[in-house]
Amino acid sequence: MTRNQKRGAYVVFIIVLTGILFLIRSCKTEELAPLLTRNNIQPEQVMVVAPVDSRTHLVLYQNAQSEGIASALIQIRKWSSEVIKSGSVLQDNKDGPISYHLAGYPYSNDNTSYIVYGYIHNPDIVQLLIRYEPNPSSAEVEAGILEPSDQGRLWYAVIQQPITEMQMNIRGLDNAGNTIYSTLDNED
Repeated sequence: MTRNQKRGAYVVFIIVLTGILFLIRSCKTEELAPLLTRNNIQPEQVMVVAPVDSRTHLVLYQNAQSEGIASALIQIRKWSSEVIKSGSVLQDNKDGPISYHLAGYPYSNDNTSYIVYGYIHNPDIVQLLIRYEPNPSSAEVEAGILEPSDQGRLWYAVIQQPITEMQMNIRGLDNAGNTIYSTLDNED
């Protein structure tokens, strides 16, 4: 074997070894609970962990400092994972049929992902649809609704399209599919 062949074999060996180590590392995604704990979100505070995509999870948790519901995104990466907190919280208004809060997060490729969440206080509302464009023919996103608690039913939706709070409409539907609440109808 010539010197160049030995050098080439050595380079191939290093590339293969690096590839194997990379595969081993990428298969071991970090556990979410320790990651949240390191970011001052204790397991007993967590209300929802929902996947946004294969590498992103939404977390809704009780923020003990502000006594409200806060949101965070977990972005799982190959070498390290990151928790991004919104810095704002839902201040629940139990007098209305629903309460809601909108939080935006930087997402891949300079895009923003929006989390809309809140409580449903009207027991007749069984489904929430969120329209994020002013065009009435645009698509709606259906919110996930959790089981009732002493505060109401927690709901959430993830929107990966540009929106503003001024354009957003949240519709509450009853069992028959009739709209019984709309944020556009309840604006001052």
